[in-house]
Amino acid sequence: MKKENDRRNLISSSDAENMVATEEQDKAARRIQFWAEKMKMERKRRRLISMLIAAEFYRVNNGLEFYDEIKEEIKEDIKEESRQAHEALYGPCRVIVVGSDRDGNGPRKGTIDCWDTIKLHLRVRINSDSTDQRPRLIKPENLDMESPGQQSAETDVKQYSVSFKFRDGSTEGGEDIRFQFNLKRRYIDELESKGGTFAALKVFREERDASTNRLDVKQEERIEKAATTEDRDRGRLAPNSQQQQQQIKSSMALMEQTSCAVTCVHGLSTSQDCSVAHEFLKSFCKECKLKADDGIALEQCIQAAIDVTYASNHRIWSNSNYMEIAISLMLYDGTKDILNGDLSNARGIAGVTNFLEQWVAISAHKTQYDWYWPKIHELCKADQHSLVSFFRNRISCKCLDEKHREVRSIKKMGICCNPRCSLPERKLERSGMQSCEQCRHVHYCSRNCQKNDWKRHKEACLGVAAKINVFDAQVAPCQLAYDDECRTSLQLQQKTREGFLAICLNTKNVEAEVKKHIEAGVAPSDAHEHERMKAKAEFEAETKQMENDLVVAEVRRTKAWNALLAAKKPKVDYSKTRSREEVRPETTN
Repeated sequence: MKKENDRRNLISSSDAENMVATEEQDKAARRIQFWAEKMKMERKRRRLISMLIAAEFYRVNNGLEFYDEIKEEIKEDIKEESRQAHEALYGPCRVIVVGSDRDGNGPRKGTIDCWDTIKLHLRVRINSDSTDQRPRLIKPENLDMESPGQQSAETDVKQYSVSFKFRDGSTEGGEDIRFQFNLKRRYIDELESKGGTFAALKVFREERDASTNRLDVKQEERIEKAATTEDRDRGRLAPNSQQQQQQIKSSMALMEQTSCAVTCVHGLSTSQDCSVAHEFLKSFCKECKLKADDGIALEQCIQAAIDVTYASNHRIWSNSNYMEIAISLMLYDGTKDILNGDLSNARGIAGVTNFLEQWVAISAHKTQYDWYWPKIHELCKADQHSLVSFFRNRISCKCLDEKHREVRSIKKMGICCNPRCSLPERKLERSGMQSCEQCRHVHYCSRNCQKNDWKRHKEACLGVAAKINVFDAQVAPCQLAYDDECRTSLQLQQKTREGFLAICLNTKNVEAEVKKHIEAGVAPSDAHEHERMKAKAEFEAETKQMENDLVVAEVRRTKAWNALLAAKKPKVDYSKTRSREEVRPETTN
């Protein structure tokens, strides 16, 4: 009997050793499989990039035929291989959303990386007499994540929830994500005894450590950086704040004095080069006005002003930073004129401002293929609603919000591009306008007007279509980056679908973290070598006031670019007409 027990014990210990050995072998096999997959994905990625570079050089040297034949095939290959490589090595891509609070510190705009994490924070403001009124973040120890559904008076927790909705811009409906959590009741009582109110929704990005490929967990440091300008400056002004204030005053002294009480700079640049830009604008606008008084067309007026100012202000025309300072001055003047009721002068400023914006887009940023004169003409004759919206969307302050509420009932009007249109002043409600399907560069009030104008518009239409083809072939679409900087002449981009995240808070007290996978691009395929195929998206966030100091932040992704081979479409302010009924130009025999 004893021998039998010893034999069984020996067999059990042997089985245990075999199980341990098998587990170690499985781990080793998984590691080998992981690195094999990694090398396989890397070889595929490098092969596809080599094909793209070869295709690009062939296109440059031999024309567009070969390039056009393989473009779609390689684009799909890179999209699929890059997605598989990223998900196999680092998990799914994520989109980071940056919001703004209810104290007027928004909307904010910028670029985001698609593989970061969404972080939501609702912060507490204690109503005390101290000078430091910054909201305090709810600490994790005051959360109880292990007692779902318990919210009665007998329990020591109370349940809240955060509701998310993700909706693709091309579809209706959406996908709801509900995240539930529990907040400790003793913490709620403590807050209520101190007069605590929930002040701001903070959504911020967390950087990914390049060496370890892990999320940086220094949350408080990120929160301090995300603090509002008013909170940062309250009681502890920056060392150069007085100098900045002096620069603002000196810049405003250059402007003409009006009856408008100056309480805001309307986004005016505080750069020391502001005076140089102001002198340039004086000369430019003066020349435009002189030519316009002589009855010269708008295009010729602007060209004459360019000829006069180009030699003496070459650094402004050739430097987008100087031009942006000039644009900020024009926005300041136009906003001031609207507040003073001088809409006629504001229309002229809006037209010149849009021309300067197009100059930057064409010459510096290479995001527009040609001048879009219909928009400039429309702004020079804009209705009050369109005029106020133009300036309101470009300034960082809220000085035009009240004016916009007054005029938003006015219908926005468009101008028919047929010179012989029978409508008064050729104006029609913008929602009823139709665009030329081939060039999308002109707009008509009806199909008959388009037919009657085709003989005149035909040559320009074909010319614009040819420019679009050249622009699509030559403009570098996407960035193949190495160490976050472009190290190759080949740059490729593709515009992805538009979408937005609607973030709704159905709670009073909450700090929560929610992660949502959104396929918006490709991320690094080898973090150790720091080779990155980056995908970035522009975002725009806005907030609304709700009951009990709650905030709804709506974040719209206005543009997103993938590391794929495709041509970047030009950015046109009048893009809304593309969703309307389109008119195909008819050819004549």
